Amino acid sequence: MGRTFTESELRTTAPIFLVDLELGGVVYRFATEAQDIETDSGSVFYDGTLSDVDFASSLEFASPDFDLPSAGVTVTFKIDLAKRIAQGLDFGAAKGTLALWLPGTDLEDRQVVIEGRIDAPSYGAIGEPVSFNIEADFLRNSQMVPNALQVIDAATWPDLEPNAEGAVYPVIIGAPGRQGFAGAPIYIAENTGSGDRVGIIAAHVCTASTISVMMIKPNGSTPAIPDQTVASAVDSNGAIYSYVPIPNAHFTAESTYFAQWDTGGGGLVNPYANQQSADGVPEKAYLTGAGDVVRYFLHQSGAVVDDGRMAAASAYLNFIQLDGYIAERVDALDFLQSEILPLLPCSLRAGPNGLYVVPWRYDATATDARTKLEAGKDMHRAGLVDYVTSDIYNEITIRYRHNARYNTLKKAVTITGDTSKKPGGFLWRNSYAVNSQSRYGTKALEIETEFITSRASAGRVVNWMARAYGARQRRIKYEAPHRLAWLEVGDVVAVSDSDLSLIDQLLILESIEWGETALTLSFLFVSDAPRDNIPTG
Repeated sequence: MGRTFTESELRTTAPIFLVDLELGGVVYRFATEAQDIETDSGSVFYDGTLSDVDFASSLEFASPDFDLPSAGVTVTFKIDLAKRIAQGLDFGAAKGTLALWLPGTDLEDRQVVIEGRIDAPSYGAIGEPVSFNIEADFLRNSQMVPNALQVIDAATWPDLEPNAEGAVYPVIIGAPGRQGFAGAPIYIAENTGSGDRVGIIAAHVCTASTISVMMIKPNGSTPAIPDQTVASAVDSNGAIYSYVPIPNAHFTAESTYFAQWDTGGGGLVNPYANQQSADGVPEKAYLTGAGDVVRYFLHQSGAVVDDGRMAAASAYLNFIQLDGYIAERVDALDFLQSEILPLLPCSLRAGPNGLYVVPWRYDATATDARTKLEAGKDMHRAGLVDYVTSDIYNEITIRYRHNARYNTLKKAVTITGDTSKKPGGFLWRNSYAVNSQSRYGTKALEIETEFITSRASAGRVVNWMARAYGARQRRIKYEAPHRLAWLEVGDVVAVSDSDLSLIDQLLILESIEWGETALTLSFLFVSDAPRDNIPTG
């Protein structure tokens, strides 16, 4: 897994498909042409009966939804498969691998396209074609966060406050409350007998060494308890947690408590980054960049993750910062798809090496194009340009900054294309929204999030959305030779097509469909009038 052919490798040699089928403890090998292929331990033979390979690599624009990779193939066995199955062989338990191989190279140099379980097999008598699908199984385990043991109950905490029972240890993303408000709940779980209570603040080790505690009294007053030391421990179930002491002088059973992560640290440790203190000492960074948050929770979900591609995508998406908390048990992947990914200019995708996100390069320029392609020379048009049915939005409001005390969103920013509205601190305008409003009229959208607290990040969200959803998208398909198989879904490509008045038009490669003699490349136009080359005359 992980091998990808380069442009130079594909320039002179066309790849062929290989299928390895593990069935009943035996590996059966098939290819589109009979081949003896060298391996580290000698040569192996691939029977040339592989046909009808149906495989496409695709991506849905700016979407948290994805399809697991699947490929359909047809082969012909030389054994009596029907007899073997009648004797107890289970075709439904088989595993398979679909790969691309360049003639003249070793088997270890092949490019694995998909690897996984066999689905929907069909067979007949000896000599009849056998068809089946190979489906990637990246979601082997569906995992919840926090885990099942990180719950406050009387068995673990016999002296807990009644209003804390049943709560889960919170998962802290970023530093909620760093702007000076109630960022996350604190649960009073134990009276230590020393005059202090244990206030549980997180289901994990935190980067913050101290936090401020906000005490909400029944009369509505909110005395602050600054600089409370953060510590971590393991409870009697073996579950880790972080806590702060709540001094007896600041405790009443009728009060509620909240954390303000406002003293330079945060919650979850970022496993992908470190930072330096003012005197140059390395220290742990907290998890707040949106790309790193996605990468972290993909791993928490139990899915197979393509870390190489995720690392590159994370660096691009970290310009949006997230702060918030999870105070209930959630499916990690569902949480990403419902709460985080809709805020980001990217699409979730399952590739040959696992799940990753493909950023939408809305700010791409000509220098960001991976290559230039010319219709009639590098590829040939395979149909008309189609307008994509999609929603249009040009007045987008995001409500953000969740205050845990009131359980409400306290702030909002709007980007609009209405030139009659006067811009201000919380009402913005850009040329994309103005252009869209002049074409389509006002199309409003309001979104809410509990995981953004800064106006800068909120503004970045509505800005990319104004560019993404301000105009109708278009799609066009081209047939291309296999030598362009080094391109990847999500690539930005500069396309010229004199028949369509396109001059180095930046397009997003939306899907690649494999055929026996050619590829079908589907490109998506995302209009950007200030950037695109507009023909004149």
